[in-house]
Amino acid sequence: MRKDGLENNILIQILDIDRNINKNIVRNKEDRGFLSQNILNELRNLLEHIALCIYNTDTNQQLDS
Repeated sequence: MRKDGLENNILIQILDIDRNINKNIVRNKEDRGFLSQNILNELRNLLEHIALCIYNTDTNQQLDS
């Protein structure tokens, strides 16, 4: 059961990152430089969480972010 909870936690974090990226894209006219930095940071977080999710699935590990 711990594994399912961990996977759900990672997926919830991925969805939160997705929402943040979408918010930044919608607001891109306000301060493009600042928002671009936010988007790049969120993309890095997204890639890390996706990699963690794939690794956990492939190796049956219980790694958390």
